[in-house]
Amino acid sequence: MKKFLALIVACVTVASSVAATVYSSSEFMTAAPVMLKGTLNANTWMADEEACALDKGKVSYPVYMSFCQPCIGCVECAAPISLSNVALYIVDKNTQAKTVDITAVKYEMDLTAMVTAGKAGLSAKKGDVATGLFVPPQQEFGFISPIVLVGNWNQKTWFTGIDDDSDAKVAAIMGIIQKLDGCVDSNTYDYAWACGDISLRRDDSFTKSLMMAMTDNTSGKVANPFLNCGEEEIDLDTCEEVMEAVASEGDYVGYNMVEAYILKKSSPKNYGVDVHFADMTPPQP
Repeated sequence: MKKFLALIVACVTVASSVAATVYSSSEFMTAAPVMLKGTLNANTWMADEEACALDKGKVSYPVYMSFCQPCIGCVECAAPISLSNVALYIVDKNTQAKTVDITAVKYEMDLTAMVTAGKAGLSAKKGDVATGLFVPPQQEFGFISPIVLVGNWNQKTWFTGIDDDSDAKVAAIMGIIQKLDGCVDSNTYDYAWACGDISLRRDDSFTKSLMMAMTDNTSGKVANPFLNCGEEEIDLDTCEEVMEAVASEGDYVGYNMVEAYILKKSSPKNYGVDVHFADMTPPQP
């Protein structure tokens, strides 16, 4: 029995040694995918003229934010970075009506994020980060003030694989935004106001899933070199391609990886789902 188990272990070891994750370090340093998730909490006030009173309430919405970002500290010390393919998703679930309304705000322009390198310079494992968001007017409460987001980034080993740029086994140690917090304020209308906060934390599991979409796994593709004339070229996706590619089959046709993940998390099977897409270009400073 022990010999049989040892044989199984040996076979598994040999099989796993064949598989290898192939990636491009230059692509990841240029732009790595990130997914943040959290909550928007707000206090609301609405004037009730008939009752001569203010109706006070509290609302809470799940919020998701995705973007591509350069690896912080991989190339140079503390410098502003550009966040591209930025998208903000606000989920409004109505349990009584069994409906889910998702507002998706996609940004045509990059957002600038200020970062600090921390105490250890290039080897910093944690530092501060700040950026800002402009969002469309809200139907009930009107114009929303620009949202300043402040948080931090940290350094983490996300995976290990064969770097296609150096043809060596390399650990992908990248500085990625970890959390962002900000205040949300709306007070344009004379009879409706809202004030609250947004808190976002990195979803490490799904962020890694997005990263893995930029890699190629050679498992099952190893061919006999005597029968293979030349090496097969590996086609690696960029962060932008991962964020923009939509499913052509399955349960989430027409949605990208981020949107499919949000829909899966937010909408029970018996709920009606409505997704509103709004392209949003931040005004020039």
